[in-house]
Amino acid sequence: MSANQLSLWYLAASVLFILALKGLSSPVSARRGNLFGMIGMAIAVLVTLAITKNLALILVAGVIGALTGAFVARRVQMTQMPELVAAMHSLVGMAAVLIAVAVVDNPSAFNVPDPMPRGNRLELFIGSFVGAVTFSGSVIAFGKLAGLGRKFRLFSSAPVVFRGQHPLNLALALVMIGFGLAFFLAEDKAWTPFATMLTIAFADEPVAQDRIAFDVLDEVLRFTSFVVGHLCQFL
Repeated sequence: MSANQLSLWYLAASVLFILALKGLSSPVSARRGNLFGMIGMAIAVLVTLAITKNLALILVAGVIGALTGAFVARRVQMTQMPELVAAMHSLVGMAAVLIAVAVVDNPSAFNVPDPMPRGNRLELFIGSFVGAVTFSGSVIAFGKLAGLGRKFRLFSSAPVVFRGQHPLNLALALVMIGFGLAFFLAEDKAWTPFATMLTIAFADEPVAQDRIAFDVLDEVLRFTSFVVGHLCQFL
């Protein structure tokens, strides 16, 4: 399978994931959204299995995940499903961050040239900070849905507000983008700006109140980074 074919398959899976999350925003279109999600995941899994050189490791991980999922599904009540989804979604964000860290540390293991091209740096920048914000937002959403607000104010159903909050959030966003730009323009691995950007992203509190809106934004940003990153490789 050529690189262009691989990109097209993953692009199709990304579009289906976005359509799935959009469909889940309404009970009327939820069944269609689930169908899009299943088709997109099937494409992503089959394409990954077709190109991997470590099929045994992936199959072992899949069996462990399936057994864990079956165990949790039997124990969790339907009323606890929202917080379970939020907890599992946090793992998705952390996985994106760990993959980005691994690519920065050893690009050649992912067939990425070293030093990394600008397009790959842009992908890593967007994917890692979105993953970090997804992780923190999902953890906050889990705490709110699980009723942990009685123990920790951060998980209270009421939003945590304080004087100067918006200017502080704006300043943090600008600083995070600044360090991301420094990573993007660097010639070496640039661990310092990359790690600083990730730290700010983890510490920031996203809009965890509306999970569907945040999830759609998450997938749209990942789709954008995917397209822009591949386009930048031809510049």
